Amino acid sequence: MSLDAARISPYVRALSGALDALAPNDEYVPLAEAKDHLHALDPAVSGDLLAPYEIEASTGMPAYGWLERARAEAVLARRNAPEPSDAEIERARGLDGALGARMQARRDLHRHLREARLLPSLRLHGAARRLEPVDAALVYDRLAPDGRWVRVRAELRLAGTTDGIRVRPQGRLVLDPALQHLFTRHATVALGGLWETLERATGGTLQRLSRGFLGPFWYPGMERDPAVPQALYSGLLLHSSIEVFGTDVDGDRHLDPYQSAGAAETVPEGCGRYRERRFAATAAVEPHVQAWSQDHGMKCVVVPIGRRRRRL
Repeated sequence: MSLDAARISPYVRALSGALDALAPNDEYVPLAEAKDHLHALDPAVSGDLLAPYEIEASTGMPAYGWLERARAEAVLARRNAPEPSDAEIERARGLDGALGARMQARRDLHRHLREARLLPSLRLHGAARRLEPVDAALVYDRLAPDGRWVRVRAELRLAGTTDGIRVRPQGRLVLDPALQHLFTRHATVALGGLWETLERATGGTLQRLSRGFLGPFWYPGMERDPAVPQALYSGLLLHSSIEVFGTDVDGDRHLDPYQSAGAAETVPEGCGRYRERRFAATAAVEPHVQAWSQDHGMKCVVVPIGRRRRRL
């Protein structure tokens, strides 16, 4: 769905402010990249260069195509072509106001993009945490099809070099492109299934696997999920959610009122499971989130947007 141009700057700044309130850690896509990307989408910076302004109807997050147009402009910005001067922009504005405005917007946007780091559409990287034996960490980031931003982190012990992961001197990892395709195909399957798939593909022994999502972002007037109270759409509400399987996790702790307990899912032997959802909320919706979480018998973190953090 598309938003009117007049609503885009408030939308982008509200989402950016909600991210600041949540302050996601490294279990999620990088906050700096998310904020730089959102800044590029703001018409105050980019004018109408990145239009149409498309939102995923089900999640309220920026649509893939809108985000990718910013990435395409970043490629152009880094070619370091000469930019128009103030005088040239003013001359163009005198001849054609729309042309002058676009020249100004492109210059402002490219100045931002030359310094910015944007969210990747897909990215897999890894590092060795120890060499003997080899303990490796893999981090996979992507823009999910429904608009949410997802990061999968896998910590595993390798028996040595495998077809998917080669260990170079000084601990540098070389990852086979097929491993990225594997993450892409399986990034949203049940975490237990992803655990088994990664162990088979890498020949390693997983010790911890996490998957963190930023989004959905709910606001008044958007398409509503009938499974949740209407009151949760009475203000701004950004979700962050995490699920972790790990040998360092004790038991099974469930703090996600938006997801079922999933008791039937097999947890790898020797592992525990942890699930949590946090929220950044404006004042109008905050008490409704508190009540909804309490109705599910949970104490969830609700971070007031623009005010200090509060726990239920």
